[in-house]
Formats: sequence, C-alpha cells, structure tokens
Amino acid sequence: MFPETEIDTRASLHAPEAFRADEEAAWERWAWRAMVAVIAGLGLALLWLPAPAAAQTTPGAVIDTQARVWAASCAACHGTDGKSNSAIPSINGQDKAVLLTKLLAYKRDQLPATVMHQHAKGYSDAELERLADHFSRLPK
Repeated sequence: MFPETEIDTRASLHAPEAFRADEEAAWERWAWRAMVAVIAGLGLALLWLPAPAAAQTTPGAVIDTQARVWAASCAACHGTDGKSNSAIPSINGQDKAVLLTKLLAYKRDQLPATVMHQHAKGYSDAELERLADHFSRLPK
C-alpha cells in the first residue's frame, strides 16, 4: 500500500564538512582526556604500592616515594631496582657520591652518552641527588 522508500544509513557522509570536523575534534579531545586520566590513575596507583622485598632499604630508612617513581623510568635500561641484565651497567648499591657525580656530568654534557644526557637534563640537581640516594640504598 505504501511505496517502499530507501533509508540512507550513511547520513553522516552527507553532513557538511564543518560538522564532521567538529565531530572528529570532539572525539580527539575525549580520547586525549581518557588517555591522560588513565596515565594519571596509574601514576597514583604506583604511589600506593608497597616497596617490593628486593627494593627494601636499610632498616629504619625513610623511603623517598617520589624518587621511587622517578627511578621507575630507569628500569627500562638499568633493570628493575637498578639490576641490569645487559651490557648497561647496574646502578643499585653504588656509592651515592659516584652516582651523583656521573648524573651531573651527563646533565652538563661532560660525560659521553647515547641517551643519559637527555634523561639527566630532565631533572634538577636536587632531584638527581635524590635519585642517586635512592639507588645507593638498594642492595647489590
């Protein structure tokens, strides 16, 4: 009785370009915010984790939580808790003064490196001192 009509399910393809651009921008903003929220949540979750047994420091020593968070990025090359399983040197249990001297030398381009100079430049001298202290307290 009624004539059949074809429904165009591709209506968004006929929308003006400006509308599609706004839609894409909104999606990108949402995706960016979601990614930032996930990363922030993971970062906060790390602060609540207890120190692993292998990372226990001297009895009675205060654990610098922020230094532990910074030290997590060192694990990519130097291994978990500074114990390297490759040609890259282990940094756990080394003398604090030696570690700090090397980190500051990398930061000031006084020691040749492939990437360490770039990492060291991302920290203040005080932050590098806290990192050196953190790794010096870990058992060898």
